[in-house]
Amino acid sequence: MDSITSETRTLRKLSKNLVEIVFHDNALLTVDNAIEDSRIYDEFTGKKRFKKLVIIGLYTKGNVEARKQIALENSKRRTKIKAEAIVVKTPLIKVGVTIYQFYLQQKYPCKVFSSREKALEWLEEF
Repeated sequence: MDSITSETRTLRKLSKNLVEIVFHDNALLTVDNAIEDSRIYDEFTGKKRFKKLVIIGLYTKGNVEARKQIALENSKRRTKIKAEAIVVKTPLIKVGVTIYQFYLQQKYPCKVFSSREKALEWLEEF
């Protein structure tokens, strides 16, 4: 299985230790789909350790509870995440990602980028 698509995102293996998660444009993130997407991620990765490249879709939205839940789900998997690079397309989305990072409390290296290329370069360090 090279990729899988859920209601809010598509997961792809870019290499043996790198997963790309692309949130759909206009996706609405909820607590329920955060839990479901995490279950799908575990199945997709076989609970092995990966680097994550996360691309936030244009106009992707989620309330504070959804962002907290995503951070909680990733925190539970902190030993399975080597590093996470998040690519944002707008300043407004960057604000939401900053809140996510606050709730994550740096359980693993996590950095925000405006370009996919720069994010991939950074992930090569891990």
